[in-house]
Amino acid sequence: MRTLERFSGTVLLCDAAHGDRGKLHVLGAGWTQTGPDADRISAIVNVQVPPETDTEVRVQLLIWRRDPFNNDGRPDAEAEIVALMEHESTEEAPPSWQLLAPISVPVRLRPATAYVVELRANKTSLAFVTFATRDYEPDVPGGEDR
Repeated sequence: MRTLERFSGTVLLCDAAHGDRGKLHVLGAGWTQTGPDADRISAIVNVQVPPETDTEVRVQLLIWRRDPFNNDGRPDAEAEIVALMEHESTEEAPPSWQLLAPISVPVRLRPATAYVVELRANKTSLAFVTFATRDYEPDVPGGEDR
């Protein structure tokens, strides 16, 4: 049985990302807060696969809604999965390889809510990123409710 201890991964949230001829084009990278009307989450996913790993690797990106009072950054067992993206490598891969990909996931986010984005490879967690949605802003000129 092979171990995943040497897998490593990174997730970078962004407004948009596109891959073209080996290059990644990223717009608005590194945010941690978004508006409540966002209907899509984009990210750059980077997974390093060690040489001794079997060639079949299943990569998942999960977006969890979590209790904003839970400060450890990890979803609890009953947290709700808001979105899921999966990529499965089934073709022959070189002895050591890397998945570096732009992704875009449709979501329905709640206002004033905290979320966790989790990157997994073969069911092992590799990275977590947290973000929050802002509350709806009042429709009063000047931006404040009076």
